[in-house]
Amino acid sequence: MGYIGGEQYGSQRRPNSRPAILEAAEDNPGHTRLMHHVVVGLTWLKKRLAALGLKRRNVVETRLTLVHLAIKNELQTSNCCLGYRAMWRLLQLKYRYTIKRSTVMMLLAVMDPIASRLRDYRSMHRSS
Repeated sequence: MGYIGGEQYGSQRRPNSRPAILEAAEDNPGHTRLMHHVVVGLTWLKKRLAALGLKRRNVVETRLTLVHLAIKNELQTSNCCLGYRAMWRLLQLKYRYTIKRSTVMMLLAVMDPIASRLRDYRSMHRSS
């Protein structure tokens, strides 16, 4: 027997079934509201996801040579003004490439260092 959101459950009911967990939405830090207004702790939810074997996918990234060529083509068009997040999104949508944002940021810094430096100057800096 256990408790979820103040309600007691037994062996006849499985409140940690896949649909309830997959439809979770964040309400406030540390707690999650599932279906039927059941509030559970984030630790509980993570344990149940691990027990069901649900986790992030092991994504295989697209080859860097292909990504390099695509970024080179985009830098020759009007998309040369895009930042790394917009370029990453464009590579996902237009070319259907799977790649990390940090990789796109690194490639843009290597391929177009002047523009990267200019974008860096425009970003906010904390005052100390």
